[in-house]
Amino acid sequence: AEALRRMLYSGSITLRTPARLELESQWRALGEFPEFSAPSSPRSSSPPPLLPSPAKPRNSRLAVASLVCGVFGFLLAPALVALLLGIFALVQIRRSNGSLAGKGVAWAGIIVAVGSAFSGILLVWALSQMRFDQRGPRQTAQSECSLNLSKLGSAVRLYANDHADQFPAAARWCDEVRDYVPSMSVFVCPGHANAGSSFTFNESLSGLNAERVSPDCVMLFEAHAGWNSHGTSELANSGKGRRGNILVALAGGQVFLVAPEGLKALRWTP
Repeated sequence: AEALRRMLYSGSITLRTPARLELESQWRALGEFPEFSAPSSPRSSSPPPLLPSPAKPRNSRLAVASLVCGVFGFLLAPALVALLLGIFALVQIRRSNGSLAGKGVAWAGIIVAVGSAFSGILLVWALSQMRFDQRGPRQTAQSECSLNLSKLGSAVRLYANDHADQFPAAARWCDEVRDYVPSMSVFVCPGHANAGSSFTFNESLSGLNAERVSPDCVMLFEAHAGWNSHGTSELANSGKGRRGNILVALAGGQVFLVAPEGLKALRWTP
């Protein structure tokens, strides 16, 4: 019986195969014998039925939206939207128990958003620098000119401190304060081709005691009239090389721009 069971399992015989006991003469189907009526059926040669394949998880729409917004992150606002969508997508995917996919897409959206935002910031900074450079030369020259005038005003006050509080003589003021400036370039506005001084001393302050001069009185002004030039508002209006507003330094140290028509409104006498 054990040998027959092995043959059943191997498929070489079946339960319908004729068989008889050694002492019997009648043949019967093998399955009619008690030894083979209850055993496992012989191995089937047919394959088992296919189980339905599990449903493929779909991509998270939030993850896809995050990636799309991240591409436009250089506009800054979409970068913030992409960042939030990416975070929400990761939370949604984790809670979906495998029904949603797209974790990599969500991370890609976040990374692209951050990179695009950084690129946008660099682009804005670069454009602002370009705009500054386009309009910068004139403003830079004016700023340097204002700084030079401020240094020159300080030099005049230092001279007065060393000379019994007296301002230098108007006719030689450049010669007398040249030792009080860091370099001779202080006397000239950037871009001024003429040699000498771009600034003029208010002749009404010549040799006066600095303590008796009102702080709001004009001390120096832009006129481009040359070395040791001195005069009043008329010279400022007609100064060679002057364009637009005029830089003025007061005795109190203030430096500012004034329109030509506003010169006479300033204080020109002590």
